[in-house]
Formats: sequence, structure tokens, C-alpha cells
Amino acid sequence: LDQDSTTLSDDTLDVLTQAVEGHLNRRLQEHHRLQKRIAWATNESSIPLPHSMIQLKQVSVDRVRYEQYPVNQEEKAAALPPSFVSYGDCIRVWPEPSQPTSYSLDVVLALPSLTDPLSDPNWVAEYHADIYQRGLLAEAAGFLRDPQNQATWRQSFETLVEELRLQGWNEGIADAPRVRAV
Repeated sequence: LDQDSTTLSDDTLDVLTQAVEGHLNRRLQEHHRLQKRIAWATNESSIPLPHSMIQLKQVSVDRVRYEQYPVNQEEKAAALPPSFVSYGDCIRVWPEPSQPTSYSLDVVLALPSLTDPLSDPNWVAEYHADIYQRGLLAEAAGFLRDPQNQATWRQSFETLVEELRLQGWNEGIADAPRVRAV
């Protein structure tokens, strides 16, 4: 960028990093590294959801897939088949279990944040740092009103994200860094 890099404060860089993370979370939802199955046993009917969850794909109770029902139908839950309803950061299942029950949630998790010091390691930043670099350069160019460089860095960023996204379709591909022509 032609601008002096000191014009971007740490707070501004944090915001730009969050913008890149948001874009990556939207584009990589189908990547196998972000899809997780969470399983445990409890006799509670209210189940907490992971704080980094982007999407709840499926809920199974004792290997039976449960369907989601609308919140306004809860009073009619007794007439519904085995179901669940989302309430903010948890789900409730119907019928309520009377004994320890095995739950399985298939979820899509967000990438661990680079701006949160308590966050887990971020595998994209660790193995594909060039993606974050290009994304931050594109965001910074937009912030500094440099459309020519923004377009250049955005295209490079989008190309790298697409390569990574396509790697996610084959779980047999290792997560090791790839060599790319730059």
C-alpha cells in the first residue's frame, strides 16, 4: 500500500481482522475442519450450544434424528414427534429424557478469533497465513480508500479462499500447508 502503515491503529487492525474472519466463516462453512460432531450423555432436556457455533445442522438423541419445531409450537410439543427448539445459546428437546441420554449435535463452528487472546489456535492463520495477509491487505486498502490495490488484494484473497474451500470437499486431503504460486 502506498499509505504509511502507521495510519492504521491496533483497534483498526482488529476490526479489519474481524472482517476477514467473517468473510472466511461465510465461505468455509462446508470445510470439514469447521464441521464438528459434539456428543455427550445427560438426563437434562436443555443442552448448551457451543459459543462459536455458526450453524446447527442436526440433532440426534440416542441415534434418532430430531426435527426442529417453531418456538410458538412449544405448547403443542406433546403432539409432536421427537423434536427440539432453539433458545439462544441452548436447545430443548421433547420428550424430556427420564434417564441419561446420548446427544449428538452436528454443528458448523466459526474459525477461532485472532483478536481474542483466549481463543483456540486458528488453523487457517497457522497453515495458510497468506490468506489472512491478502484479506487484511484488501480490507486495509478499502479503509485507506485505495480501490486499485483493494481490487488486486481482494482477487488474490478470493483465489486463495476458493482453493482452501475446495480442499475441504475431500476429507482425505491433509491439512498441511500447500505450495502456491504467488
